[in-house]
Amino acid sequence: MKTAIIFGHSSGLGHATTQSFLNKGYNVVGIARHPSSIQSPKLVNLGYDLSDQAQVEAVCKEIKTDHSSFDVLIFAPGILTLHQMNNLDPEETERLFQVNLFSAMTIESELLKVIKANKADVVNVTSNITTMSRPNYTEYATTKAALAKFTADLQTELRDTESRVIDFCPG
Repeated sequence: MKTAIIFGHSSGLGHATTQSFLNKGYNVVGIARHPSSIQSPKLVNLGYDLSDQAQVEAVCKEIKTDHSSFDVLIFAPGILTLHQMNNLDPEETERLFQVNLFSAMTIESELLKVIKANKADVVNVTSNITTMSRPNYTEYATTKAALAKFTADLQTELRDTESRVIDFCPG
């Protein structure tokens, strides 16, 4: 049975992706602060807050211990704040970077050996906001641009393996 690990499975694109994978017969291990509203015996809800680095490290450990056999890892969580350029909030910016970027970097680097061993695919959800100028989106766009760069480097790291790495940029 194929398994997908989906971060951010309880809302938005992660929620829709979870439902799609379940409909295709996959087992899904979903990670988010809150459980998904989707009810399925094939869905395991794991509650972790990616804004907390200790919880990021704990979810990596749990995946390695209890869910190490997977076919795809999808990183779809994201938080957004809107501030004018002259009013950026350092605390919110730090939280955005932790959730939208640093947690993905930690998770995917910690699970790199498992990803390679499983020949698993990785999908990082970024945004097309990185290609436009929207001053109120500066903090969010910067985190997604950095995630796109990390994804490109992960593609290079895994290019000689059977794993595929995709940067998905919805609008």
